[in-house]
Amino acid sequence: MIQLSSKRYEEIKVVVADVVEDYGLGYPLDPWELAGKLGVDVYRYNPDKVSPWLQPSCGDGGGYTVKISLPVGYAWMVFLKGSDSRERLTFTLAHELGHIILNHSCSNESYVREEQEANFFASYLLMPDIIARILFSPVSPQDVMGFCGVTASCAWEMCRRINRVYKGKYEIKDYEFRIIEAFFIQENLKAKNRLDLREIS
Repeated sequence: MIQLSSKRYEEIKVVVADVVEDYGLGYPLDPWELAGKLGVDVYRYNPDKVSPWLQPSCGDGGGYTVKISLPVGYAWMVFLKGSDSRERLTFTLAHELGHIILNHSCSNESYVREEQEANFFASYLLMPDIIARILFSPVSPQDVMGFCGVTASCAWEMCRRINRVYKGKYEIKDYEFRIIEAFFIQENLKAKNRLDLREIS
């Protein structure tokens, strides 16, 4: 198995911070909301009835991404396995969006590396280290699973990643400050909306 470099992990974290900031995302993060803002159409499919004209650009058994050429530019479509649970679909969609945002070629030569990058992108997008530390201390799989709406195995992997990062002394990175700012902007908007609703009622 190919191990991504520390530099590449950091680059993907910066990309996630850009996405959260640019698209005004909050937490818990909804990958369907992000797909809508990116203009990506998302469908559920039956693996036994995949149309032959849809040639996946990226994907595996749980989902795949298709790039459609248009007269001007192109469009993206993501197909998710219809029989999967909502928790599994949440991670799979974040993973497929990672392929799109990271501009993956999805060639046979780069498949393993790009799958690992998309996995890390999805994990960090759904639960950045710094958000986990703000919300939960200590960070437990049960907390992550409930907050992110992901499977138990996914939550365990997220916790392993987060707990590795925060061993010993830790200095908050610039991109993490941007994620924190975006998080509190959205929290303030939610609080304001709740107050507005109380005034209406």
